[in-house]
Amino acid sequence: MSGQDNIDFRAAAEESGQILRLAGVIMNFSPPSLLAIDIWFDTLLGRGLATPEKRKNHQYLEWEVGCYLGEVLCQRLGGQWRPGEKDRLLGHVVWPSGFATCPFAYITKRLDNGSASSLYAQFEQCRQLLVQRKDISDAPDDPIEWLKQGEVYGHDFNRIKEALRFTQKALQIDPKLAVGWLRFAQYYSRSKEGYAIALEYYGKALLLDNSLEEAWAGRCCLLLASGAKDKARTCVKDALAKFPENTELNEIFGDMLLEQEDYKGASVAYTKAVGKAGTAKAWESLGLCRQALGDVAGAIDAWDRALQQDGSRYRAAFELAAAKEQLGAKQEAVQLYQYIVDRNIPEPLLLARAVAKIKEIENDPALLREKAGRLASSNDPKGAVELYEKLVAINPKDADAWREAGVGHAMMQEFDRALSCFDKAIKLDPKDYRGYDHKAVTLGRMGRFPAGLDVIEQGLFSCLNSAQLWSRQSFFLGKTGRWKQSLQSAKKALEIDPEESQVLIFKAEAEKQLGMTAEAIATLDSFISIRRDNNPQSAIEGMRRRWELQNPGKSLDPQRAMQLQDYAFQLWDAGQPDKALQAFKEATQNDPFSFEIWNNYGSYLSGAGQVQEALSCFEKAAELFPGIPTFIQNKARMLFRLGRYEEALACHDEALKKEPGNRDSLLEKSHIFTTLNRFEDALAALNSLEAVDQRDPKLFSRKGWCLCSMKRYDEALSAYDKAISLSPNDRNLWMDKSVCLSDMGRTEESLELQAKAFEDPEFAEKYYQEGLRMFDFLTGGDKS
Repeated sequence: MSGQDNIDFRAAAEESGQILRLAGVIMNFSPPSLLAIDIWFDTLLGRGLATPEKRKNHQYLEWEVGCYLGEVLCQRLGGQWRPGEKDRLLGHVVWPSGFATCPFAYITKRLDNGSASSLYAQFEQCRQLLVQRKDISDAPDDPIEWLKQGEVYGHDFNRIKEALRFTQKALQIDPKLAVGWLRFAQYYSRSKEGYAIALEYYGKALLLDNSLEEAWAGRCCLLLASGAKDKARTCVKDALAKFPENTELNEIFGDMLLEQEDYKGASVAYTKAVGKAGTAKAWESLGLCRQALGDVAGAIDAWDRALQQDGSRYRAAFELAAAKEQLGAKQEAVQLYQYIVDRNIPEPLLLARAVAKIKEIENDPALLREKAGRLASSNDPKGAVELYEKLVAINPKDADAWREAGVGHAMMQEFDRALSCFDKAIKLDPKDYRGYDHKAVTLGRMGRFPAGLDVIEQGLFSCLNSAQLWSRQSFFLGKTGRWKQSLQSAKKALEIDPEESQVLIFKAEAEKQLGMTAEAIATLDSFISIRRDNNPQSAIEGMRRRWELQNPGKSLDPQRAMQLQDYAFQLWDAGQPDKALQAFKEATQNDPFSFEIWNNYGSYLSGAGQVQEALSCFEKAAELFPGIPTFIQNKARMLFRLGRYEEALACHDEALKKEPGNRDSLLEKSHIFTTLNRFEDALAALNSLEAVDQRDPKLFSRKGWCLCSMKRYDEALSAYDKAISLSPNDRNLWMDKSVCLSDMGRTEESLELQAKAFEDPEFAEKYYQEGLRMFDFLTGGDKS
């Protein structure tokens, strides 16, 4: 408050609300709220918090509650505030007859005398006096207000007595208030001792209002809980005849049918129960029905929904885990069982079953193998080896596990242990070429190529038709300088499997060493042709080898090329674009087969305004590594800048075939179409993008531009509003919308929006400079 001469008692009354709400008071300035404050005061007195010593620390609080009481007198009994004469803070409430009372005195009296001077009783005395003085008419209280205050306490099991007290007052005012008897029944049904009374009150509520769904549902539940199943069944059927879609009634009926193992009927009931706002329990029970009916997918969906609504539905979690396990998703099952275990649930049997399931699944060979494979592929050989060793502990004759354990040891350079594992795998399965192959590779990594050759020959004795072993022999023979034999082994591998493309590299190397240059080039051509589509990176390696064969005495230096590219980046950042581009050019000369360097070279040429040269670079990148949308899009951008619009569109279509819904291609297609005044086509491209991404403000801005150009102004305005809602601080969007408003003839709104955008001086200057550049472009620099 700003001073005693201008006291806002009502504001103080509102301010006291935070404390009173914590005490369960509905801040509606009603008579029931005074009785709620009385209950609070009784609590304070009971705890010794209202003693004179304690009250000194709460004087301001007492004053605020006094303001609240005074405001109740004003709003409910027609009084007016008047500051006190001696102490203006201790105001009075006055009436036209001249009667005045001090609400702050009521508070003091209440704390001094206890419940004998309750605030509600003092309020009632004041009301009766005002009726006698004809300041007010004798109108009854609103029973609904008493009910609402009772409902506040009704949510707390420990305060049911207070809830009953308020409800009783409501029924004293209106004994035919059906919802009052309903609340009475609900409060009494909280304890078994009150079941009989609650059933009586549910009956009264329904006699007064047969359409109370809550009363029907409550009565059915209570009949079930009290063991009167036949009566409950009759009640539920009668209720469902009146309210066939009632969620709670259908759930009760479903529970009855489930207990009788009528899964089909229960499923129908639960489906209705969960249709609008089903409980987690209903979803869980629906899952049990669907499972019993053989609908595993439906059961999984129901249990999943139960857990989403209530994470403590542990039976649903267990059943969901079991269903996942049944379908083979064992890792997901373990996570769900672990979910139960981690929460240490108060259900010992279910907890023990979850623990047992985890142990059972974790020792399942298929799951162990799957996890080990994932660890190996994610470059965690140590973790993979631990699991493979667990597998061989379960089954010492598991040749695959021994072999994969050996691979893991070899990755960690534990070569002796790797060789031992491979020997066990070969002994267990001598017809599997992979054990010999991995052992030979490990020996090769140790530099023991002759020993590796011995292992391969041993393998070929058992696996004569293994193209992989003949290919590996070709490589090892080359490593020992035996090129003729290497060539023969390569040919043998290709006879067995013409698709064994890697051996073409070994064959080409042997032919090169034997002076068969033309044959080596032809072999590399075959390799490049095979690998271009399915493995472009290795195809590029073949291109490098072929180039060196075709340019004898010269060699490529990919490492030097990458160093030159890094140098080019530094030169560009240092403001030396010409030198940067020269460094890029030298990089391509050192390695003309690096698609990465060609792409970056193109980007920097584009930045330097050398569009045609940039296009050539992007074409080279796309040729080396076909099918990459980024390279194709870069080509399209250069073609657009060169005015070759149809070719640019064709490139974007190619990119979209590789990656449907690609945001950049769809946006840029729409831009090309608008440039060609093909607004319908532009809109179609934007609609395709909207189908996959509705959070892009640029999409809706472009859409607004197209629609505005087509004079579909209302739709355009809606698109701009959507763009602004996604990026509310983008002043460029405001300017776009202002153009649309101007075209619609709404000039004042357009100017107002522009003025708002230009409130930012930095934006205004940037917008002005952009306008000058556009003017220069359109006029060729002629400012006359």
